[in-house]
Amino acid sequence: VIDTSIFIASFWEGRSRTAVELWKKGKITLCVSEAILKEYLKIIPRFNRLNKEAGELLSLFKARKNIKMVTPSKGFKVIKEDPADNKFLECAVEAKAEYIISADSHLRNLRKYEGVRIVSSGSFLKEQ
Repeated sequence: VIDTSIFIASFWEGRSRTAVELWKKGKITLCVSEAILKEYLKIIPRFNRLNKEAGELLSLFKARKNIKMVTPSKGFKVIKEDPADNKFLECAVEAKAEYIISADSHLRNLRKYEGVRIVSSGSFLKEQ
């Protein structure tokens, strides 16, 4: 599961871009729920004028390229500071994902949740 913040950071050079490239090249599978996809499709178009890669990401999301869609069977109320971030936990647990890659401290402070490791893009890349 990749948090929206990582996709936004991937528009510039760095570890987030490298992590997203692994998904684009089919080396990792992106697990997504409808709620997450809706957030991607709402937030990422705001960057179209700044970065041509925003359009490429939107096309990949719409084509569901290398994406595993899941429907979480239960909702979580784990992250009180930003309840909207719970959707990433719900998706990851339902998909039995190994990782949530995030730049968000509300998620990363958990470190691990129900067997899912919550890491920065840099930590994720070190483990690949």
